Amino acid sequence: MDSKVLCIDLGGTKLSLAHVSNGDITNQQTYKVPSLVSLSEFNQFLFNAIAPFVTNEVNGISIGVPSLVDMSSGKVLETVNIPAWQNIEIKSLLESQFKIPVIVNNDANCFAVGEYHYGLGKPCNNIIGVCMGTGLGAGLILNGKLYTGNYSAAGEFGSFPYLDATIEDYCSGKLFTNYFNTSGAQAFTKASEGCDKTMEIFKQLGCHVGAALHQVILSFDPDKVVLGGSVSKSFKLFHNSMMQTLKGLAHPILFKNIQVVQSELEHAALLGAYKIFIDEK
Repeated sequence: MDSKVLCIDLGGTKLSLAHVSNGDITNQQTYKVPSLVSLSEFNQFLFNAIAPFVTNEVNGISIGVPSLVDMSSGKVLETVNIPAWQNIEIKSLLESQFKIPVIVNNDANCFAVGEYHYGLGKPCNNIIGVCMGTGLGAGLILNGKLYTGNYSAAGEFGSFPYLDATIEDYCSGKLFTNYFNTSGAQAFTKASEGCDKTMEIFKQLGCHVGAALHQVILSFDPDKVVLGGSVSKSFKLFHNSMMQTLKGLAHPILFKNIQVVQSELEHAALLGAYKIFIDEK
């Protein structure tokens, strides 16, 4: 029987946990992340959320975090949207607390692995998994293997300079809050009801995502880009302007051969965390 692993997807606004065995997800739960708390309070929140899931059948914990990670030690270096959670020896802390092995990786890397093995990634050998949510992160599957770099920073093109800020500021939920004084969810609802003014926001989003993907294609020349995260749920609203922009920027051969698709997996990052744990153990 395959190992049962407690898989965790920690984002800037929500925490998702589940038992995963043989690629099957059970007992999935989601909690709101209390970002503006002290370090001890956040760690206690995390421990309290994890504890009910650590049963005798669980052989380990695999956690994806929105952070740079020292891949050799499992230390979280710089966490996005959780101010208190910086330079944390999370692997050691969790292993000490729960007495089982722990694997730590970047959340976008987990997403990319999940898509490659359980979603829309195969049969491609080179895919980019892009998480468009509170921020923007990306994971790289190159020649069929996850590439992270030393600190899981590989593929984090969201931090590339773009216009007056970064790509993340224009290709994530930040676009809606910072430039249009609304949330992505509110904008999606209005656009779905036919609001022309709000539809224009998604058209602009598509233009920015297309420009960003042009840089991704030039950097990695992937077979496929899979978009996930809350903002990607509006894929149909920004798809046309995204592809039009990309077509205008990319070399014709590169544009012809690239696939940009919306994730169909509900919990790609949890599945990816599971696969990473199994492969490393």
